[in-house]
Amino acid sequence: PEPGGGGARAGRHRRGAARAVGGGLGVPARGAGPGGSVRHPASGCGVVGLKPTDGLVPLRGVIPLATSLDHVGPIARSVADVAAALTAISGFDPADPTSIPAPSADYLAAIGRDVRGLRVGIPSNSFYQFGLPQALELVDLSRRTLERLGLQPLSLHLPRAGGHNSLCTRIIASDLCTS
Repeated sequence: PEPGGGGARAGRHRRGAARAVGGGLGVPARGAGPGGSVRHPASGCGVVGLKPTDGLVPLRGVIPLATSLDHVGPIARSVADVAAALTAISGFDPADPTSIPAPSADYLAAIGRDVRGLRVGIPSNSFYQFGLPQALELVDLSRRTLERLGLQPLSLHLPRAGGHNSLCTRIIASDLCTS
């Protein structure tokens, strides 16, 4: 069983960072990978993980699997800790060709800011076809919570969402051949 996971496993992704944070051994930590290697282990260990926008966090020092899909993201015990870590690890790195040429923002300062009127896209097709009933109940609870906070949830149909895994496999294989 994973720390904080109630006996659940953190999935098939690398989960050492999430285990360390969930077990109180480290705050915060970084996760990396082309798939869900930040968010999945975090959710399985009862901590917070964030996959940032492409290029927001430099990839220098990361052993690449697929540079077009690789991400580095913070894992911590709270949203505030993730925001502070993201502030520290984001920013332009001229030695990283995937890095966005923009200064780091103060993400911690954004916590508590009024979110009324913001729109949040929620997939309405394949996401709901394959989810466990308990997970889908939590998604619906989250949607209602967002609405109470003044956000506007939007149902999005993601065309060809079912082919995502196949496409990612092809991208990773192509990136490995050119690395």
